[in-house]
Amino acid sequence: RDLPPRMLLLLLPFLHLHQASAMFCDIPSSNCYKVLNVSVDADAKQIKKAYRSLSLKYHPDKNSTEGAVEMFRRVSEAYEVLSDPEDRKDHDYVMENPDDAYVYMKYGSHMFREFGKRHNVWHVIGITFTLATIAHYFYWRNQYHTYRKYAQRDPKVQGIMRRLREERTRELQEKARADLKNNKSDAKKRKNKIDVSKIQAPPVDVYEVVNMVGWQGREPTFWDILPFQILWIGVYILKSIWFQLRWLYKFRINGDPYGPEEHEYLTYTILRISYSRWQQMEPEKKEELVSKQLWIKRNMKEFRRGIINSRRRRK
Repeated sequence: RDLPPRMLLLLLPFLHLHQASAMFCDIPSSNCYKVLNVSVDADAKQIKKAYRSLSLKYHPDKNSTEGAVEMFRRVSEAYEVLSDPEDRKDHDYVMENPDDAYVYMKYGSHMFREFGKRHNVWHVIGITFTLATIAHYFYWRNQYHTYRKYAQRDPKVQGIMRRLREERTRELQEKARADLKNNKSDAKKRKNKIDVSKIQAPPVDVYEVVNMVGWQGREPTFWDILPFQILWIGVYILKSIWFQLRWLYKFRINGDPYGPEEHEYLTYTILRISYSRWQQMEPEKKEELVSKQLWIKRNMKEFRRGIINSRRRRK
């Protein structure tokens, strides 16, 4: 029932590092039993009776003396602690072991329970989940735009985008000249002459040049928000299980030959390359790696030996 150590570390900066007995009833050199003026072994009835007596004595409506309001608050807090079995257990541990480092863990458990009493847990979960969903969406969106910017800054990508736009511009201009030539006899066309040289193709999107895969490679949609992502986890697990069962039956038991897709899967798996990174590789490079048949141990050893030798030559 105690808080995990990591959560405790988050709570420590907010704890009052004074005497351990003051953690629950906020009175140094005292404890909740002394506040209610009962013995340590008092039962629930005795504690309740003492609380009623003191709450009537110090109630702000009946006692206007200085310090009555503060004492009423302390009496109420002491009763809340001692009337709850778990809080009372933690309180007694703090009293008996004031110098123990575990004291703050007990106090953290107490504060956690107090928070639960004063707030609807489902409301807290709902608000937290909503905030997490919003943060997840904007994080994804930020990563998407950052990914695009990095790709657009690449000189090689910029050159391809520029040449592609120039080609499209020439095509549009040639088409415009052909249209003007075919409509020479049209008086309206002659009046509204078009300057073909000013026709420009729209800017080329980086996606037309770079194959951006993975979640960073696309802008998040409504179906990409956190709740749907969590729901899809089950689907992903089922797909993974189905893939493994299909692979076991088709290739291990039935002995079917591998196809092109299986060759690619074996290649990027043996090389420990993620699927998204594999998709970003140039087709020629992928064909070269697949042709080496690295899923065969002998070929993989030769491939590794070649990499080691090339590194040595560079040095």
